[in-house]
Amino acid sequence: MFAVTETVPWYISPVFLPAASGLLGVIVGALITASATYLVDERRAAREDVSAVRKETLEIMRAARVIDQDIMLALSETNDAVARKRRIKKPHNPVAIEGWRENAQIIAPRLSLDGWERLASARLVMENLHSFYGQRGHEDLGETAIKMLSVCIRGLEEGRRILRPLVSGSV
Repeated sequence: MFAVTETVPWYISPVFLPAASGLLGVIVGALITASATYLVDERRAAREDVSAVRKETLEIMRAARVIDQDIMLALSETNDAVARKRRIKKPHNPVAIEGWRENAQIIAPRLSLDGWERLASARLVMENLHSFYGQRGHEDLGETAIKMLSVCIRGLEEGRRILRPLVSGSV
């Protein structure tokens, strides 16, 4: 009446082994999926960071180039006026200052405080030259005006020197 049964340890029981194998498969699959998702997300985040930095650098370079071009045109006109010792009225004002309003706030965070102050000085020179070239008629320039324009030239050259790293995109 008594049946002889061998006792099988629980961990090798035919009922337990398939369930344990299934659970182990689910855990390993979840670990693989989580690892793969994490790595893919990290790579995507790194690509997005690089893209954002590139976009910001291009925007700063564009803004600096607009301002630098305005300074270069004012510098050219002022050098010509000093060379011929005469201000010539043109149909349009050769010193444009509109680019400063739009672009100065873009490049300001990239400059040191000293660099920003020197660039702001160049902006004041640009505003004074804008007013100077906006006057009516031609005018022969005296020694005082030539000295004043020479100081303006140095201020504009300093502004271009400050902008040079931003224009080239090296900062």
